[in-house]
Formats: sequence, structure tokens, C-alpha cells
Amino acid sequence: MAPRKAPGDIDNSNEKQDRKFSCATSSIDASAKAAAAADSELPSTYSEALGHLLHDNIPPLATLPDEDMVTIAKEILQNTYTKDWSEAGQWAEEEVKLYKIDGSAAAEFYMASGKLVMCTALTDYLRTFIEAIQYKLGKEEGVKEPELLSKKRNVGDDIVYGPINVSSTLPGNSFEVWVSSSDNVERTENDSEESSSETGKVAVILGAGNQSFLSLIDVLDNVLRHRRPVILKHHPLRPWLAPLYAMILEPLSKRGYFSQCEDVSVEVTKALLSHPAVKHVHITGSFN
Repeated sequence: MAPRKAPGDIDNSNEKQDRKFSCATSSIDASAKAAAAADSELPSTYSEALGHLLHDNIPPLATLPDEDMVTIAKEILQNTYTKDWSEAGQWAEEEVKLYKIDGSAAAEFYMASGKLVMCTALTDYLRTFIEAIQYKLGKEEGVKEPELLSKKRNVGDDIVYGPINVSSTLPGNSFEVWVSSSDNVERTENDSEESSSETGKVAVILGAGNQSFLSLIDVLDNVLRHRRPVILKHHPLRPWLAPLYAMILEPLSKRGYFSQCEDVSVEVTKALLSHPAVKHVHITGSFN
């Protein structure tokens, strides 16, 4: 039984509710002001790229079923077969200029091999992702087991998967995965646990400068496997990759899960990385 109020007691429950609502509203207002302030430090192309990923009507990637992720991956794979991406932005020609071999006898060979590496890296990743998810979804119905899982052996207290070939473009190169007995072998069930499932949060990828295909795989891995919407800031040496990436990754951009921008300056990149909407940063590189 609730205690009876003595004469003169004041019911301040409504006041407490109003105070909580006021605090929540203040927090939202502060976040909005911080985002607006951060946007003001960015060029319009960067603000638009971020805005493309932050619409309220875009379902968070972490909420999509695996079947939807397979559909998206298949659409990207289809683009590699049907789109004329090999000539987009004349990226292969720009690459040989970057390496200062344009006009040489090696230029044509290097452009052809660059396109082969791009296509192989892209299709290898997508096929592996699709097969792994389909196996996860339909393994009880006899779906083919991924090659890596099919080659399993015990070495002491460890479990070893592989070896399998790295890629058809790297004959003679293989890899294997060693798993300690203390590790959770079934971690794939929670593979996206580090995803940017929080509404209004994105990942920034700082484009790699050494290979044209690397940032493309970085985008695919962050979006498909880690379930993070991505804004890619291209490396200053490779701005001409933007048309190529736009063509191949159109299934991601049309859903609001991918956008890209060219490099402007160190100061602008710092402002982007400091934006309150950025939760994760991916970089390829090293330091001394």
C-alpha cells in the first residue's frame, strides 16, 4: 500500500519527469550542435558524403538478415561481370602514369595485369563471402563446405585450417589459420559484433596508396562482414579510382551504405576523423 500524503506534501513527480525530459533534450541538442559544428569545418563534398550515410530511413546494417547481405554481395559481383569498370576514369592509364612507366614497353602489360588483379581480388572476396554465408544459412541442407573449413587438422592443442591457395593470381602462395584451443571456434556466429550498429555512426576508410584494389576490399569487408556504413577518403595519389569504385559499389551507395570523397588536405582529414558521426577508422599502412 502506498503511503498516504500528509497535508501540505507536494507531489513533485511531474517535476522530476520534466527534469529528465529536459536533460534528454539538452543531450540531443548538444549532439546536434556538435555535429553541425563539425560539418561547418568540412568541405561541402565531405558533408554531402556523410549526409548520404546518415538518413533516418536507412536501416542499420547490423539489423539486416544474412540473406540481404548475400543479395547485396551478388549485385556487386554482377557489376564486375556486366559493367565496363575496366575503363572507368581511365584508372589503369593513370596508374602507369603514377609509376612513371607510361609510354614504355611495360605499360600495356602493367595495365592488363592491373585489371586482372583488380578483378580477381574483387571476385575472390565476394565469392568467398557469399559461399561462407550461404554455408552458414544452409549447411544442414548439404550446401558445399568452404574449402578452408574442409581442410582441418589438429596440431598439438591447436586446430589448423588449410592450407589453401591465396589467389589464382599468386600461384604457389597459400595460407593456413591456426586456432588456439582456448579460442572460440564458433566466433563466426557473432562475426559482426564490432559493427557500427549504432544509428548515426559510420566508418571512415583512409584509402591505401600502394595498390588500387586494396581500398575496394577494405570497403567490402567493412560493409559486408563488419556491417559498417563507409565513407572512403581516397589517397591523394589515387583520386582517379572514384569512378571505378562508384560503378562497382553502386549497390552499396544506392542503399546509403557507401560514399566517397577525394583528398583535400591533412586539416580536412583531421576534421573528418573528429566528426561525432565517425565511430571506426580503417587505415592501410605502417609507421616507424
